[in-house]
Amino acid sequence: FFRLCCRMWRGRIVPHSKGIWRCRTVCPQAMCCFSNLPDHPDHFTLLQCERKFNLDAKQLTAALWRLQKEHHPDKLHNRPAEEQEAARELSMRINSAYKILKNPHSRAVYMLQLNGIDTLHTKLDMQFLEQMMTLMGRVQFVGEMDAAKREELQQISAENSALHEELLLQLDSAFSSADLHQAEQLTGKLKFLINVRELVKEKLHGSDWSSTEKH
Repeated sequence: FFRLCCRMWRGRIVPHSKGIWRCRTVCPQAMCCFSNLPDHPDHFTLLQCERKFNLDAKQLTAALWRLQKEHHPDKLHNRPAEEQEAARELSMRINSAYKILKNPHSRAVYMLQLNGIDTLHTKLDMQFLEQMMTLMGRVQFVGEMDAAKREELQQISAENSALHEELLLQLDSAFSSADLHQAEQLTGKLKFLINVRELVKEKLHGSDWSSTEKH
């Protein structure tokens, strides 16, 4: 990867002797936005936010727009092709980092990956799995939609949402205390809750009734 200074928008960047991009001139700030990044910065570093689970969505979005404005490839339309390509790559990495960090599940998975944990092989306790299978079964066996069935799906959705919110709090606590085993378990459970939510939405939207439930 390359490093780009916060003054990149002025069009004064040149390739470093080691293949790292740096400003032609010294940045006047004590710490440049990107000049001190490691060769492969993690998503939190790239978006200049604290590495924690409980991120402020508005602040994260503000960081995205600020960085994209500062480092948009269009600002280098009259620069050499290699500099334009460097800007495009940085822009794509910023977007990719944002998409991962804005979603609680993908954020948790990513944080575990940074600690060398692969969630693809997480084993969850049978009690929780049975609970999820029961919930999903209730949704799948809902027949022709009528007022009673809509109410039943809304009840399932409410139960699932309550579990979802509680689990997010537990995840924040687990990551804050560096309890990675607990965080891994909770991340696996979160995926099931998301699947139930999507299944409920599919049922509701598949009927003649327009759901008012939001993500």
